[in-house]
Amino acid sequence: MKITIKSSTSKKIAEMYKITGVNHQNYCDKHGYGYSCPSFDYSKFNQKIVQEMKKLRTDIKKVDILMWAGADVMFMNWNIKIEDILQDNDHMVIARERSSFFPINNDVIIYKNTKETLYVLDRIINEFDVWQHYPWRVQTHLWNMIQEDERVAKAIRLIEPKVMNQHPKDWQLGDWIVQFYGMTIADKLAHAQYFQRNWGNGTATWKLKEESIAPWQG
Repeated sequence: MKITIKSSTSKKIAEMYKITGVNHQNYCDKHGYGYSCPSFDYSKFNQKIVQEMKKLRTDIKKVDILMWAGADVMFMNWNIKIEDILQDNDHMVIARERSSFFPINNDVIIYKNTKETLYVLDRIINEFDVWQHYPWRVQTHLWNMIQEDERVAKAIRLIEPKVMNQHPKDWQLGDWIVQFYGMTIADKLAHAQYFQRNWGNGTATWKLKEESIAPWQG
């Protein structure tokens, strides 16, 4: 089975990605996954996102499973594999979000290379004019499609953030993935440094003799 993880970075988050990118690569190396992280100019999001979505579609067709993990994501328990999360009838897996009013977070998605996955991606690509001015763009459109299109709803399995995409304030030792969303870039960097310093080896153990205050505690 061919599995890869894809991310993206930019100049604004380059310092953070020095930490999170190494985390991604080390996790992939442990499990024999492929990894890629091209640069993306988020200041020109609407001009470039459709082409990026087309590239993503092409990448999915080259593998059995592709996982998207944003640059502010870290894998904290390397004992958990992507295959452990998937079920036989899955097409796409997305985590719910429990820290705000919006119900999903699309910065961590697992895609299986299936007809149903490609159907969802084709709708997103072809409906750019519909969602280009939405807040959170693709994420919002995905949620709307889940509500309005039964085929999309059946293609996407929603799971709890503790399983796949936990916010730092709710993250616990042993959880698979943490994502530093809803904060400034400086705070994202501080969190990445803290998580790397404490639990960066992916063993889900804590063996430091002493630790300073966490960045979200003041």
